Amino acid sequence: MPRLRAAGALAVALSLLTSFVPAPGPVHGQAACTGWGSTLIPPETIRVYRHATDTVETVSFRRYVETVMAAEWGPTNPSETLKAGAVAVKQFGWYYAISWRGYSSDGECFDVFDSGVDQVYDPVGHPPQTAHKAAVAASWPVHLRKNWRFFLTGYNSHTEDPTCGAGATGWKLWQQGAADCGRKGYTMEAILRAYYEPYLEVVTRGRHDMTGDQWGDGGVATPGSTANRFKAWIYQTGPGTMTPLAPYDVAIAPSQVLGRLVADLDGDRREDLAILADSSKGPRILVMRSSGSGFRDPVTWWRGWEDGPAVDPVGLHLIAGDYDGDGRSDLGLVAADAATPGNSVFYWLRSTGSGLAPAVVRWQGVLDPRKADLFGGDVNGDGRADLAAVVDRGADGLAFVVMASGNTGGSLGQRRRWFLDPDLTRDRVIPAAADLDGDGREDLLLVARMSGGGTRIAWYEAGDGAFTKRTAWEDSMYSWARAKVESAELNGNGRGDLVLLYDTNGGGGTAFDAFLSQGTSLVRQRLLTDPALDWSTAEPF
Repeated sequence: MPRLRAAGALAVALSLLTSFVPAPGPVHGQAACTGWGSTLIPPETIRVYRHATDTVETVSFRRYVETVMAAEWGPTNPSETLKAGAVAVKQFGWYYAISWRGYSSDGECFDVFDSGVDQVYDPVGHPPQTAHKAAVAASWPVHLRKNWRFFLTGYNSHTEDPTCGAGATGWKLWQQGAADCGRKGYTMEAILRAYYEPYLEVVTRGRHDMTGDQWGDGGVATPGSTANRFKAWIYQTGPGTMTPLAPYDVAIAPSQVLGRLVADLDGDRREDLAILADSSKGPRILVMRSSGSGFRDPVTWWRGWEDGPAVDPVGLHLIAGDYDGDGRSDLGLVAADAATPGNSVFYWLRSTGSGLAPAVVRWQGVLDPRKADLFGGDVNGDGRADLAAVVDRGADGLAFVVMASGNTGGSLGQRRRWFLDPDLTRDRVIPAAADLDGDGREDLLLVARMSGGGTRIAWYEAGDGAFTKRTAWEDSMYSWARAKVESAELNGNGRGDLVLLYDTNGGGGTAFDAFLSQGTSLVRQRLLTDPALDWSTAEPF
């Protein structure tokens, strides 16, 4: 038994495991034993009391999580169940690495026991298997909050009713039920929501990160060295700054580009550039994978005339999202339905990591692609991307519609209207998507022209089958006509932000204005003014 210096500490620890009482967040009554204080970045190490040797061992935190997984979660669990378990294990240890309970042994403080009092850490008896390491790696960028407060995760076997979601308390992940969820096709995020809701926020850092540092970056296309080329720039974000990296001169005529976006298509946590381009034979998709400091050579991943389907480039939309929950973004094409005017077909092009699988129709219905702006984010929070659209309704305003994914995958659901905004028209807004409140659900935003010429950013917060409209920022002196918009998570806090490329002097220079999320509002910060970047020809991606 450890020689404890904190009176009753063992009883307290046992109580936490057997009758878990939810804590609102870390309480730093004393300095953390490890000296770690961040709730955004996991600790580098954790101090573990080892019963067998009656010593305190400083352990790599990632290795600790992998080893606890080996003892607490069997490797034959479904992969998504293991990922959910890895989040719970990581956050349990992380919580106590920043919230010391006063434990010490022979004058050495420690964070956790190596036994079931906390979590079993047994590197000799239970070394991590490949499945454990893969689950930890896949879930490492994710942590959980409630009302934006980091909380202590619990988990246990719960044999009373081992079906998916049964007996949920909002604070414990039941292992047998989580395994049943995984067997039914639930993603990691859907499993976590089944047990840790309500008010759960599934936080992932670094959206729009092309350099791999978990800070989102800016992307800009400019004219290339000849009329048949364009340059792809990464503007790397740092604390309060943006720095342009060396551009790649792409051998595609700007007039042929039908769409471009960045998404992590190969699963390396660096977002790649996908380009939808027309040609004499028809549309094609080229992918330029990120090198961390720029882009690699473009590789054709899809040819409509060879790979199918053959689609009309008029009104064709390129979108991205993880539609199967495997951790890699997929691509999608929304095309006009040739058989039914005013309808669309959504083709899913699943990423294999090095190419695209054959196109699969995932939705078909009433949606005129020429009158809509489309997005592929996860608005319902089940870990799979949905299809969302802002549709021009003429004098009736803008309709926000969602074709939602389901927990077990398959085709997208029926078109549902989540919001109708009669006050805005399509010609007075610039649409964007970002998880502004960091809850794991993609929100929609409209950068709207105010009646006096200023700018208002309207935030449509994604909830349970509906959007709730809020005003995130406005300024009557900030010219809407001089702004171009992209979204990126710019400061590593898990909340989505906006970047507005702003015309500083009538086309002769460009400012990069960050609109940083505060959870319910945006705060403007100028990151860079680039006098050499011609705003009139710069296109954000």
